Amino acid sequence: MRSVLVIVVLAVVAVIGIKFLSIGQKQQATSIDSGVAVPLSPEQNGNAMVPERSDSNADGFNRADTIDQPLILEDGRVPSDAKDTEIKDSGVKNDGGTNGSTNGGTTGGTPKEVTNDVATGGRVWDINALENSGNTKANSDKPVSPSGSGIYILGGDRIDPIAAQSSSVANDIWKGVGTLGIAWNPAPISQFGVASVWSKRDYFSSFYYKNALWVMGGNANFPKHDIWNSTDYGLTWNHVDTDANSLNGIQDATWSARQNFQVVNNNGTLYLTGGTTTTCLTSVLASNQMWASNDAIHWSLVSSGPWSGRYGHASVSYNGEIYVLGGVNCSSGSTMSNNEIWKFSPSTQKWTHVVTSGPMWSPRFNHSAVVMDGKIWVLGGADTTSSYNDSWYSENGGVSWHQMAKIGGSGTWAPRSEFQTPLIGGKILYVMGGNSSSYGSGMLGDVWHATNINYSTNTMSWVQDPVPPWSARTGFQAVVVQ
Repeated sequence: MRSVLVIVVLAVVAVIGIKFLSIGQKQQATSIDSGVAVPLSPEQNGNAMVPERSDSNADGFNRADTIDQPLILEDGRVPSDAKDTEIKDSGVKNDGGTNGSTNGGTTGGTPKEVTNDVATGGRVWDINALENSGNTKANSDKPVSPSGSGIYILGGDRIDPIAAQSSSVANDIWKGVGTLGIAWNPAPISQFGVASVWSKRDYFSSFYYKNALWVMGGNANFPKHDIWNSTDYGLTWNHVDTDANSLNGIQDATWSARQNFQVVNNNGTLYLTGGTTTTCLTSVLASNQMWASNDAIHWSLVSSGPWSGRYGHASVSYNGEIYVLGGVNCSSGSTMSNNEIWKFSPSTQKWTHVVTSGPMWSPRFNHSAVVMDGKIWVLGGADTTSSYNDSWYSENGGVSWHQMAKIGGSGTWAPRSEFQTPLIGGKILYVMGGNSSSYGSGMLGDVWHATNINYSTNTMSWVQDPVPPWSARTGFQAVVVQ
């Protein structure tokens, strides 16, 4: 009897011990699972390279499971103070426009900035929460869309942040906010390795239109004419089907595959001009077509312009008309840059060759054009031998031009082509990235903004911003959402 009692007591003690051990393990597991990895660059995890996603990855994400590593920028730098991670809302209201047709506006409030870093398995990081709490652990595992207003840097051919002397085509997306000076997210919103994103490419077109970011065409080892959009500011992307009735899978744009073309928004209608399937150095395949769309999905051919087929031109919407400025003419397998100006009137469906008088910008391609202060601006670019860093404007539709001189003692950006000139609120002009040589690989990753613009003296200053976290690149896109 006593033996039976002892056995019963021992059994009860064993059950209680197992219960407490189970509770302890559960608490320990909860503690581990609730710790969240600090967002690292998808290409770096400490000092070790994180391999790029292959098709064998089941969920399409690279993982970073360490919980006490610091934030690491794309080029390997660790933020030293709040300036490296400070994110502020630009307070600019969206009008659905693209370069050349932006209008300013403001809204109140400062929403928290949220980014998606695929190095952490797709978790979302609230940068403001990290700064305010002083904690290096994020507080959300649910994909939350970042707030919209800001400048988005997309894709292009870039300096590889791991092998610094080589370049690679990318499909990463970076966001910055601000007006005079841009505060950048320390990690990309979306990064290569995500299965659902558009393929790596350069010389494509991107814009904000009808409450969505759009990416179309470009060079992804071969020319493309696919169309993608994102309604959550780059977090997720949809491959757009232009023919829902087709039984042959997703149908791409009706215009042929091409790169280095232009798309502008003219009073709500998109107009696509030019482009090429390759370069004139190998064949004569540049386009002189204009296509139009009222939804960015369905396109119709408007005309084959009287201007010769070209790529690397600039295009703007000005006074209700679409302008094509400069570019490369293809003839007999060679390149010849030009400074022609053509404009198209949607009301008459006719093209006009703008005849200029007086000094103007020299023949060039891969330059940039914007409309600011009611004037057409042309900046930078290259010809077959040189690159430029000049700035010109016209206040009469391209008939006459004035060159801006920098105010004495101020700096200026290096000559370049294949760069971007986002315009904030129609007033603040930026120069970002590009190529410092006509056909070389002198990639740039600097950011400048214009100030002290004086049209009476035709002078201006340029101020260089701090180095952004995204690597030097060319053939990319910069889109303003405001």
